[in-house]
Amino acid sequence: ECFWRANLYDHVKVGFTINAVKEDRYHLGVLNARQEVIELRGNVSMVNPGGKQLAIQQEYIPPVLIWTAQLFFVTCAVFAAYMGLSSTRRGRTPMHLVMGSALLLKGIVLALWWLDVLQIAKKGTSNRLGQVGWELLEKAQAILELMMFLLIALGWKVLRQNLNLTEVRFALGIAVISFYLGVFEVACTTPSTCNGYQLSRYILHSLCYLVVIVAMNFNLQMVAAWICEAPASMEAGALYKKFQAYKIFCWIF
Repeated sequence: ECFWRANLYDHVKVGFTINAVKEDRYHLGVLNARQEVIELRGNVSMVNPGGKQLAIQQEYIPPVLIWTAQLFFVTCAVFAAYMGLSSTRRGRTPMHLVMGSALLLKGIVLALWWLDVLQIAKKGTSNRLGQVGWELLEKAQAILELMMFLLIALGWKVLRQNLNLTEVRFALGIAVISFYLGVFEVACTTPSTCNGYQLSRYILHSLCYLVVIVAMNFNLQMVAAWICEAPASMEAGALYKKFQAYKIFCWIF
């Protein structure tokens, strides 16, 4: 069965589409009866029904991304409204700003990723600048989320107002090294190099998560000791709230 046939002229530019209803094998043949020198250029592309360039297994990625981004935006808005309606400014700390920023940045990353996937679905190729943008932003959001867990575990603005110099240097070192590895991972060109940078970031984050677990359990035991030694007062009630908060954080983490 022949789907398309045409004669060769001096210059011919044609395009032909085959709507395949099942798996099949197709051949492209050129009959040069006069045995003249000819130059052929072309490309073959396979797309989904409707001209969509995404693979079948990626068909539902765009709606999942946009719905998840909207969920993070709504959660961030509810969190901001709750903090804005707080009766006293004393309950609002920079730690709440870090939490809200992590939620907002995650929503922005998912929205930019959604736009990049739509670009691929429409044109078959990704916008390099857009892809690099959301990937770098994703690395920054992962670092911000990691720092949020670390600061909560260390008790910043929960049990104490300031961290010591060693803790600050550790947090900054983890953030800077992780960001540099993330930049190299986005800019790399070979899979082996990219996997190496990715593995280094995973090891670094695992080390930081181990510190989070140790610090979290230490502060939990320390607050429990304070409660045992504290007399019945309003300050002891605040310690009970912090103890319950750390238990919830431990369960979530």
